[in-house]
Amino acid sequence: MTAPAPTSPVPGANVPNPPNPPNPPSSHTLRNVLLVLLAILVAILVIAVIFIATFDWNRARPWLDEKASDALDRPFAIRGDLTVQWQLPARHMAGVDTTWRDMIPWPHLVARDVHLGNPIGMPQVDAASIAEGSFSLNPLALLEHRINIPLLSFTDPRVALVRQDAAHNNWTFRQHDQPSRWKFDLERVMLAKGVVQFDDTVTKTHVVAQVSTLDNAGPYGIAWTVAGHYNGAPVSGGGKAGAVLSFNREATPFPIQADMHSGTNRITIVGTATRPAQLAALDVQLTLAGRSMARLYEWTGVLLPETPAFSTSGHLSATIGRNGSTWTYDHFTGKVGASDIGGQLAYRTGKPRGFLSGNVVSTQLKFSDLGPLVGAD
Repeated sequence: MTAPAPTSPVPGANVPNPPNPPNPPSSHTLRNVLLVLLAILVAILVIAVIFIATFDWNRARPWLDEKASDALDRPFAIRGDLTVQWQLPARHMAGVDTTWRDMIPWPHLVARDVHLGNPIGMPQVDAASIAEGSFSLNPLALLEHRINIPLLSFTDPRVALVRQDAAHNNWTFRQHDQPSRWKFDLERVMLAKGVVQFDDTVTKTHVVAQVSTLDNAGPYGIAWTVAGHYNGAPVSGGGKAGAVLSFNREATPFPIQADMHSGTNRITIVGTATRPAQLAALDVQLTLAGRSMARLYEWTGVLLPETPAFSTSGHLSATIGRNGSTWTYDHFTGKVGASDIGGQLAYRTGKPRGFLSGNVVSTQLKFSDLGPLVGAD
């Protein structure tokens, strides 16, 4: 039996056409896909915003307390409410030099009744506590592994700084062996009313400063009063300072004013400090008065001879560093006993001892007044 021979297509018969190649997606279709992706992204952002705004952040306090205590190597606790809100950056609110970045809201955190303890080995009492602390966090900086906080505000802070000996204090934090991938970038700190106590066994110092907030006081934002003992000598007085302490603007002057008393000695200063957190430099008008220059040792650490009552006023500038400091008291005028004095003095710290030099001029000199300065009885 033989298989039938293949038949040839009959002319005019219906033959199925080969499938057509798929058409490329039209621009309308691409636009729809992009709109869907954008809608999904917006939905995710909206859900994240709603979650952060409505989530009860007090549930996260135990976790935050544990992580902060481990990082700071001392007890940390948020005992009050912890809330998070969304706010536009301060630059946008001020309406100056705004960009698209300033249109992105930042999370604003508020923590109440916050406590920080002492490190292990010291009495377990509060080293610091605040009634309320608040700050805004730059979300875009997190993409660069940078924790950027433009302004950290403290309300009613209470700080107790303690140094037991040359090697143990409660303001030095643990240094990690490996550098962190994250950079902590705190720009400014603002205080509003509080108490700062300083106890130092090394220098026999115990002082308590009361801080209050000022309104419409020109460059000054806070006022303070202090009382106690410094280097074993009684001290009291007060002054004013700027409300906002800048950390990253090293050249920005920080205004300070102080009027201090210790027995018959009086020291007043008016001027600015550079990087006051580390006290890198001073530029002030300084007035000194007292019963004897020798009594200034408790304040300055510079050993001077006994003199009659004195008073001076001049310009004090200082450059302060880890390896040494230079203090210059120039264009000063004053009196020692019945003699007038003026000129310039410079003091450089160093080892094995500091070095004091200068030029002192007197137009009316009573030798018994200034004789001790040149070694006379």
